[in-house]
Amino acid sequence: MKDYKTHKYYPLSPLSTEDFPVYFKALKDQLNDPSIKNIAITGSYGSGKSTVIESFINKEDSDEKNKYLRVSLADFCEFRDPLKTDEVENKVEEHILQQLFYQLHQKEIPFSGFKRILHQTIKSQKKIVFGILLWLTSLAFIPNIFSLFNENMETLGSSGVMHLWHNTSWITTGINLMVLLIFFGGLYYFFMELIASKQKRQFKKIAFKSAEIELSEKNPLNKYIDELIYFFEATSKEIVIIEDLDRFKNITLFTRLREINFLLNNSPQINKSIKFVYAIKDDVFFDSLIRTKFFDFILPIVPVINVTNSGDILWKDLKKYGIKQSYFNEIGLYIHDLRLLKNIVNEFHIYNTIVNHDLKRNKTNLFSLVVYKNLFPQEFCTEKSGAGFLSQVFTERKKEVLDFIVKAKKEEIKNLEIQKQNILEEKASTSEDLRKEYIWEILRTYPNVIRICDEEITTLVNNPQKFNNLFDRNASIDSFNNYYGRLEDQVIDFKKIQTEVDPNKTYEERSNLLDRKTNGGLQEIKLEISDIKNKIEKLKRRKLSQLIKQYKDNCWKHLIFNPDKERAITQNEELLALLLRKGYIEENFQLYISHFYEGALSFADFEFLLNVKANEEDNFTNELTNPAEVISRIDESECEYQATLNGDIIAYLLKGADYKNNEKLKLLLEQFFQIEDAFEKYIAPLMDNLNRAKTKIAYQRLIELLVERFYPSLWNNIEEHNYDNEKKDNLIKSFLFLSEDNLKKLNAESGNDKLKNYLSEKTDFLDVFSAHADDENVIKLIKALSLKFKKQNYKSYKGNQIFNYIYENTHYELNQEMLQLMLFNKYSLSHKEFVQKFNNQNFTCVLESKEDVLIHYVFSEFPAYIENIYLGLESKQSETEDAIDIFIEILDEEEDEDEKSKTLLFNVLEKVSSQICLLKEFGREAKWSLLFDVNCVKPNWNNPVQYFKYQEENLDETLINWLGISDVCKELLNNKLSIKNFPDLDNDLITLFQIAVIESNNFSLSIYENLLTTFPFIYNLINLSNLSVEKILILIRLKMIKFNKHHYNQLIGRELDDVLITFAEENIDTFIDDYEDFEFSLELHLGLLKTKRISSAQRKQVIPLIHLENINNERLADLIGNNIYLSKEKLIEKEKVIQVMLHCEKHELILKLLDKFFFDFDFEEIDTILINLGSVYKKATKLQHHPKWPKDNLHLSIANKLVEIGYFKSINTTRYKDKIKINVRYK
Repeated sequence: MKDYKTHKYYPLSPLSTEDFPVYFKALKDQLNDPSIKNIAITGSYGSGKSTVIESFINKEDSDEKNKYLRVSLADFCEFRDPLKTDEVENKVEEHILQQLFYQLHQKEIPFSGFKRILHQTIKSQKKIVFGILLWLTSLAFIPNIFSLFNENMETLGSSGVMHLWHNTSWITTGINLMVLLIFFGGLYYFFMELIASKQKRQFKKIAFKSAEIELSEKNPLNKYIDELIYFFEATSKEIVIIEDLDRFKNITLFTRLREINFLLNNSPQINKSIKFVYAIKDDVFFDSLIRTKFFDFILPIVPVINVTNSGDILWKDLKKYGIKQSYFNEIGLYIHDLRLLKNIVNEFHIYNTIVNHDLKRNKTNLFSLVVYKNLFPQEFCTEKSGAGFLSQVFTERKKEVLDFIVKAKKEEIKNLEIQKQNILEEKASTSEDLRKEYIWEILRTYPNVIRICDEEITTLVNNPQKFNNLFDRNASIDSFNNYYGRLEDQVIDFKKIQTEVDPNKTYEERSNLLDRKTNGGLQEIKLEISDIKNKIEKLKRRKLSQLIKQYKDNCWKHLIFNPDKERAITQNEELLALLLRKGYIEENFQLYISHFYEGALSFADFEFLLNVKANEEDNFTNELTNPAEVISRIDESECEYQATLNGDIIAYLLKGADYKNNEKLKLLLEQFFQIEDAFEKYIAPLMDNLNRAKTKIAYQRLIELLVERFYPSLWNNIEEHNYDNEKKDNLIKSFLFLSEDNLKKLNAESGNDKLKNYLSEKTDFLDVFSAHADDENVIKLIKALSLKFKKQNYKSYKGNQIFNYIYENTHYELNQEMLQLMLFNKYSLSHKEFVQKFNNQNFTCVLESKEDVLIHYVFSEFPAYIENIYLGLESKQSETEDAIDIFIEILDEEEDEDEKSKTLLFNVLEKVSSQICLLKEFGREAKWSLLFDVNCVKPNWNNPVQYFKYQEENLDETLINWLGISDVCKELLNNKLSIKNFPDLDNDLITLFQIAVIESNNFSLSIYENLLTTFPFIYNLINLSNLSVEKILILIRLKMIKFNKHHYNQLIGRELDDVLITFAEENIDTFIDDYEDFEFSLELHLGLLKTKRISSAQRKQVIPLIHLENINNERLADLIGNNIYLSKEKLIEKEKVIQVMLHCEKHELILKLLDKFFFDFDFEEIDTILINLGSVYKKATKLQHHPKWPKDNLHLSIANKLVEIGYFKSINTTRYKDKIKINVRYK
């Protein structure tokens, strides 16, 4: 850690600062005022009184500083042993005297009676000893010196000074003078000490650590006033600052000090003003008048810290540790002493540096314990031995907190059990039965009841809304009074009725019970009880902080701090309650109060344990030296932490004999449900590690527990983990020890049968798992998962136990690959021979195999066989008629034969290349249609005619489609359909079949024509109404239908003029011979007169047959006109010629006919013809007119003939170049 290098430690002593000028000035002014003797500096604990005093003194110069003397009476002066009030006072006064006198050197007060032990250094001790020895040595020389002195005095008197001067030894004289100096110096020191001792007072002994004070009487301050006067007389001290005197809550002490101050200031020996300054709390005097009277001046100190800013101060100093500011805001509400805050910060840094050197412990929890240490120092000292308050809280008191909650939960269970019992006791099974009970009681209580609440009795039983009317206070009944013979109205006391029926429960309560009974209420209660019991079990594993959250009030505080409720909870306890409730101090607090040394736990074990307690970091791969010891130090509740997940821990627990019931293991493994990537992070590495171990017991137990309870979706995650197939196979091999039920669960929980699908699709299963020594477990796996292998490597598996099991128990899909593999191992054929037989006669290959499970499997799954195998074969199958019969028999027996079944049979028969020779002999008439659809019928006229007969002489779509197959038609052309060729068929049936074919318009033209060529007859009565023009033309061309009125009229009706023309052309002689039998058709005659397919002679035969009334069409008139004009014979009589000329469209043709037949007409007929021509021709009919006609040979011929017969008077051909002038007769 680097924090300790930069951390600032805060001194707990008062600080010196220049930030209090207001206080300094006020204090300075009052100290300079000679009238002010007693000054109070007031403020709450930690408000900064000492800091102000310290700063003020430091601000003074050195001379002024010497005037101040501080006396501190803090908590260390308080007495743990119970003392009487006067004893306390004496003790405090002794401490005051002690601090006054012992703050100064003895040299400053040499005559004080308070003796002290003066420390003498070795050097000073040597000097003293040397001086004493030197003085004692001088005593030895003194007699000689005095003797010498007497001799010298005699010499001086007898011989004179000069003689003495010259005969004296100056060295000896110097030594003698030095000895005399030492001797008299020693005497001087002795007498000075003697005088000082005389001035000292008598005193009684007072024991201190470093001195003894002797006092003769009690009340030290009063009795030793002389010492105090001497003290202030002998020293420069003028101002005594007394701190923390208020902590003793004794006003007498203040009174005595005020008296002492008065005596000192009025002593004639002291020539200066002595001032006492008291640093005390504001509330030391309860009476404000006494307070102001006692002190000459009061200086209030505004607190630096309070509940509103203590948290901010802590945050400012400790935010670098990562502790949340909200935490400091919470605890700051309870801490408002600045010294306490500083000490907590200092101690936290030391603990964090030493105890939390590895940064594994939660800093918030560590800080909370430092707070606890400062608030409850005595309790903290006993925590290491397990006798402290916290130890008691997390053992005894926590149990009481838990018991309180569990008691409430058990009460809930008790209530639910009562509800359950009530439901079970409810005898009514329906609401109607329940209402009947009350109705019967009414009938029993009130005889002869006819109506209740104006309702029929049955209505009340069946209608709950009507029944509820009984709860009305005015509910009544109508009953018959036999005595009076009349109906009476009477009010019902339904409350009494309810009591009679059930004294304990009302109707509404019973109705509610019945509702719950019929609507799953019992099951709900069972689930609720089970849920509460589970909660109780979980609560037993919860931490104290989690238990406290279950409380809706603060009664838990009394359970922890004041179980007897004899006192109020203190402020410090409230803070501790906050730390416990928030989980800032937890059951693992012992880890935070001492330094770790390796023993039962290695450092790695301890580091893991710290991470668990703090619920921090992922510790799964941490290697543990002693997992047994580690798990023993972890609570069950902590096994729910993700931080507790560790491979060594789980491995250790799995090896336990009772591993299935180990609660800690259960809680650890249950976490896999909640962790999103549990498999990748924990399960997969754990499985790998355990599987690599020499013994597999832990691995197998882990897999067993995961599958059974804690991670049933194991295989699903293995699939998603993208293991290669080899890894997956090895895992499956390691799972083979599981029971069938667990194997089933492993697959079911994988989702969509992923395990089953993986194995079923594994083409090398037999190769991979047959090599495994444990065939029985492999067979168990196949059986448990009901595996159906889709494909296996194609080879011989003779003697393979697993293959034989798969074969005998049909654990394979019925597909082409697996069927081929099974049959190959069953037949004794070469590979080539077998493949040819399998591909070309597949069903025959199955049928010819030995009668065993394979055939039964194929027949039982016949649709699957058809879909997955048969229809997938590339080539057509050459099956016998018997095989076809089996196909129809099996598929036709499928229940609910729907379109799918029909389609399946159709596809199967379509796959068969062989054909049925004679349908009549084959039978299965119901499937003939299908056989024709798939062309599974041999093309001969016998089969379609028999089918036609079966279909009630109806040519259906199936037969039409079959006949429309070109290969079929081609085959049928080889034989004419006649009784001669097919004597087994009925002649009338053949005829009907042929007519049906002829009258069908569903064949293509080529097929139609080909089929008709095989019919050796001409048909008189064919229905042409549905046939296309092309098919009718084919019939006409092949002369299949007779030219008669039946066919003629159908063509007329359908207005098929061109067809009719062709039909007449092909049968012109019949048409001419039977002309009067046919209805006139203009288009037919137009066509016949224009066609070149009949001869001119035939046309000349037709023209006379045309009736006069039918010559009313310009085109027909033109055609007849041309024919008669060109004909040398006279084809028609004059009336028809005139009719033709009147309807001819071409004028030239009319003129030609007029010119040709001129002499057959009289004047009136000529008038009609010319008038019909109109224009100049019409004018020629008017007498005495002179029209002009075109000049050409035809007009000249006609004009001359008209002149010749006298129709015209004359014509003039010369007057006009291109005109003929006609002179019509006059009359």
